[in-house]
Parts: sequence; C-alpha cells; structure tokens
Amino acid sequence: MQVYGKAEDLKEFIQKKYDSEIDEVKKQQEQKSAEIKEETSRQIDTLTHKIAAQTHKEVAQAKSKTLSEEKLNAKKQFEQSREELINYIFSEVENGLPSLAHSKRYTTYLTKKTKTLDTKHFKVLADSDYYKKMFSKHTKSDAIGIKLTSGDIIYDFTLSTAFQANKELLRREASKVLFR
Repeated sequence: MQVYGKAEDLKEFIQKKYDSEIDEVKKQQEQKSAEIKEETSRQIDTLTHKIAAQTHKEVAQAKSKTLSEEKLNAKKQFEQSREELINYIFSEVENGLPSLAHSKRYTTYLTKKTKTLDTKHFKVLADSDYYKKMFSKHTKSDAIGIKLTSGDIIYDFTLSTAFQANKELLRREASKVLFR
C-alpha cells in the first residue's frame, strides 16, 4: 500500500478518528454507568423503605404483644390478689361463725324457723349446750349451729352450711363492694 502525504498527518487523522470514537464509547459507558447507578439507588431506596416498613410493623407487633402480655399478667396478679383478699375475708367470717351461732340474732332466727315444727320428733344436733333453752334434748355436733333430723327429713340451720351454700353469691357481692 502506498501512502501519500506525511505519515504524521495520517497518524494524526487516524488518532482523531479513533479518539472521537473512544470519546463516544466513554460517553456511552458513563451514561450507562449513570443509569445503572440511578437504578441501583432507586432499588436501594425501595428496599430501604420496605425494610423500614417491615421493621416498623414488627416493632409494632412486638410492642402490642408485650403490652398484651403485661396486661394479662397485671390482670392475673389483680385476680390473684382479689382472690387472696376474698379468701381472707371468708376465713375471718368462718372464724366468726361460732360467736354468731351463740348470738341473740341467731337464736331469734332459729325460733322463727322452728316455730311451726314439732321439734319433739326431731333429733337435734347442736355445736354446744347453748341451745338447751330451745331444745332440751340435743346431741353434740361439729356443725356450727343447729341441724334437725327425722328419718329422711333434714332441716339444716347450721351457719357453716348456709355460708357454704351462699359462698359464690357472697364472693360476687364482696368483689362488687371491694373492687368497684
């Protein structure tokens, strides 16, 4: 091949031609790089928002769960304290039953309840001799108060039975009064 002109000019011409092509490729690469960088940044932002939302949701769930557990524990402790207090009150009431059984109020109650009964035909079970005035014959019993029996017929006026029979009603009433 024959070359006309200066080799330096030709070299410069080729250099310029390829330099412009190289510059064009560099521009395309920079543009492509910028697009990739922008897309990556968008994806990172999207993921960051998703992670933040998920984290916020999980924190809210954990907070709600913890709060629910604490409320449940507080309710259990309250119920336990309430039961302890009511049981203490019931214990004190049961301890006071013997003195109530030997009171004028109880004997008046017994007199009214047994007025229409012919007590001569009944076996009288009593916790003490306190009831001699009302029932001349009676048998000693562990029950607090009086119980009359005749065959299958039983009139149970014992305070412990009355207390036990009404314990749930008394529990509700005590709870209402104490924990309004």
